[in-house]
Amino acid sequence: MTSYAKKWIVRDDVGHIYGPFEVTKLKDLLTKGILTGDEQTAQYPAGDWRPMSTEPELYNLILDTLSSKKEPAAVDQPAPKVSEKKPTIPTEIFSKQKTKLKIIPPHTMTRTQTKQEPLSKKTSFFGKLKWGPNFVPIALVIGAFVLFFFGAVFKNSHGKNASINLLAPHPKVNGDSQKAENFIKEGMAAFEKDTYLNYVRAEESFVQAVNEAPENPDALLMLILTDLELWPLTKQDSYDQSTIQNLIQAISKADKLGARRAVASPAVELMLGNDATARTEIDSALVKEPNDAFLYAMKGQTYFEMGDFTQAASYFEKAGTLNPQWVKSFYRLGLSFSKLGQGAQAQQYLIQTLKMNPNHPAARLELGVVEAHYFNHDEKGKEYLTVALDGDEKLLPFIEARGRISLAGILVRAGDNVAAKKQALMAEQLSPQDPDLVELLNRLGEKASEVQGGLDREHMSLGDQYMRTENYLGAQAQYKAAFASNPKNARAAMKIAEALWKLHQSTEAMEYLQKSIGADSQFIESYVMLADYKSQRYDFEGAARTLEAALKKSSKNYEIYRGFGELELRRGNLGAAETNIIHALQLYEADLLSNELMSKIQLSNKNLVKALEYGKKAIDIDRGDPKAQVEYARALGAYEGIKGAVTYLRDLISLYPAQTELRTGLADILIQDEQYSIAEQILKQVVAAEESNKEAFLLLGDSQFAQSNYNGAINSYFASARIDPSDPTGLSRAGELYLKTNRLAEAIKQFELVLRVNGLFPRTHYNLARAYFAEGITEEALNHLAQEKKLNPRLADPYEFAGDILLSTRKFQGAVREYQTASEYRPLGAAIYVKLAKAYRGQGLYDEAMAMLRLAAAKESGNSEIYKEYGYIYDLKGMAAEALANFEKYLTLEPGAADRAAITAKINELK
Repeated sequence: MTSYAKKWIVRDDVGHIYGPFEVTKLKDLLTKGILTGDEQTAQYPAGDWRPMSTEPELYNLILDTLSSKKEPAAVDQPAPKVSEKKPTIPTEIFSKQKTKLKIIPPHTMTRTQTKQEPLSKKTSFFGKLKWGPNFVPIALVIGAFVLFFFGAVFKNSHGKNASINLLAPHPKVNGDSQKAENFIKEGMAAFEKDTYLNYVRAEESFVQAVNEAPENPDALLMLILTDLELWPLTKQDSYDQSTIQNLIQAISKADKLGARRAVASPAVELMLGNDATARTEIDSALVKEPNDAFLYAMKGQTYFEMGDFTQAASYFEKAGTLNPQWVKSFYRLGLSFSKLGQGAQAQQYLIQTLKMNPNHPAARLELGVVEAHYFNHDEKGKEYLTVALDGDEKLLPFIEARGRISLAGILVRAGDNVAAKKQALMAEQLSPQDPDLVELLNRLGEKASEVQGGLDREHMSLGDQYMRTENYLGAQAQYKAAFASNPKNARAAMKIAEALWKLHQSTEAMEYLQKSIGADSQFIESYVMLADYKSQRYDFEGAARTLEAALKKSSKNYEIYRGFGELELRRGNLGAAETNIIHALQLYEADLLSNELMSKIQLSNKNLVKALEYGKKAIDIDRGDPKAQVEYARALGAYEGIKGAVTYLRDLISLYPAQTELRTGLADILIQDEQYSIAEQILKQVVAAEESNKEAFLLLGDSQFAQSNYNGAINSYFASARIDPSDPTGLSRAGELYLKTNRLAEAIKQFELVLRVNGLFPRTHYNLARAYFAEGITEEALNHLAQEKKLNPRLADPYEFAGDILLSTRKFQGAVREYQTASEYRPLGAAIYVKLAKAYRGQGLYDEAMAMLRLAAAKESGNSEIYKEYGYIYDLKGMAAEALANFEKYLTLEPGAADRAAITAKINELK
């Protein structure tokens, strides 16, 4: 196309946009001095913003204009007046062009714009040069340098392989809702065309819409969906993570009914790589929004990425039916049929895509693949592929690689192996693991490179695919390759850690999270994950320090407060846990995990109505999440009775028979209700289906232990330990079994093994103290209790047991101190106050002892030990009648008491 047919839009230094203008009009504006040549231009309607001097024909126009015009006389041609706020453009330009002035704030309409001084405060670059005989050569030299410099910078930052950052809105104080609606319409028009540049333009429009109306849910939803399309080509760094987190928080507050949030949430989960969560959220959202095209498109995308192209095609077809203006559905439908080997159908939908958007390079590329591969039309295929690959539009790496591999195949068949090899090697840089590429390189006599080759985002894409199929070993290898390729890729290091954790390599996982934080100290998700992993390994102090460091980076991040809440819940500090989860929910009330945790906290506090309320919120957010369903069932069981919980979960299991987490949750609830045999049957089914289900083996051991099937329990506990050698829970429970069955030497050996695996594991020193005390080694027992109290200062058991030991050795004052501390951490029971009464009685402090017994009776009046202790105190005080009455009440409440003979003898003595 010749230059006179092009039109350009112009943007000044403060972000105002004018045009479109043809080249002749631009020349006129430059000649009159209205434009200086320092502005940025974009080819109308969909070009990128670039400095005017970097466009070759405009650069020449600038030079021609400057070299041909004479120095103006101030009287004949006054310089245009420039306002201190914005430049003035003479109105005749717009009257002749019939073009309305379109004012766009300077924020974000480009990622290339550099910070510049206002026109009113500077002189243009060329304006600083003095006119003279040497002006033109000087201008040419300087202009050439400017062209080279800006061209190089632009190429590096906006090349086809360059990554971008998402745009973040900056809402106005008093926006214009009508402008927002106009921006949404503009954004939709670009969004529906389904190309990189159009998604960039759509993003810009939707950001402007949010700036004008930050509580407009349509603007927020479309911005999130646009970011989903751009996500594979973004840096995916802390800035991008923060951007999408802020958007999901904003739409949660703006969309009270939740219809749009239900669509936005799985989009965010897909961006964060949480595909399993995204799939369940999509299913839940489709129940509420059965006619939403975006949900069907996302569902189709998940199937496509799992390699199920038949299912993908059906969902893309549905999306196209619901939104026939969106080009993506038809392109993806064509691509799916191509992957399925159905060339004619692929051709039909790809041609339809190009009719809808003739400038869709990915569709043109795939049509080239189809023509060559399925119809043997090599020349036609080559033409399509060449046009698509030589264009300026960015393509996803695997799409571009697919095109280059196909083009290389055409060139091989044409006998041009040199050109074919060039295309193959370019494809290798994009997608080194493509099986078709490996075969092609072998044919060309080239050896495929190792996994370290290629773009880091391609390795990330492959790693994500492996994670979806639970191939964690393959995933961590790809993520490691991505991190090796780009050591600043914090997300790659985080995903390595996630995969390693799944492989039970916890130490290395936490090391990679530290590397992720080192790569990008603002990448909050790595802090939260590291704190979670630390607290799961009972390093509560380390987890707290990690979250505190994160809080210094971002004080408004709901995930940090949720992390604090989960940490305190694991510590048993319910008050602090609740405070932090409340804060998290204030920031993002629709967070699934925060609602789930709050339900647990309220259940622990016996606030059953609130537990049900938060549990219901969680399943409303995502009905497909099994953990949320199990927690809701627990709350339901506590409120209605165990039958309600069991019925609820059995109904869900009948709907989702393959969801083993529901079965495991049901078994856990049955164990709590002492229905051990039924629980055991369920758990045996689970471990038969999933031999690596650690939690199921632990619960199976518990059900067998409760039924005195000690050999079965030991085998189950050890099976759990073999699945995850870094988690000593199975070893600890085996030690407790040995302790219960009086196999003290084996118990001690087992608990010492637990400490070697994880020296922070709770209750291990406590259990060692029990074993040593049973062996008669009192000092060793007290030493271990001191260590337990140091590790877990809020755990009541070690204080109580220390009091028991001191009471048995008649060290009453020390026993009182230990029991008092225990009562602070476990104030709900009566037993601790009875023990305090015994210790006070040992010191002869009868009134204090009786005060403790009154506290015990107020909490649990049916506790028989209260009346036995009253009997001993009244006997020591010489009050025989009162002593006799309390001893008799003790035997009434405890007719099978182990000390019945001794108490009966005491009663006879008192009589």
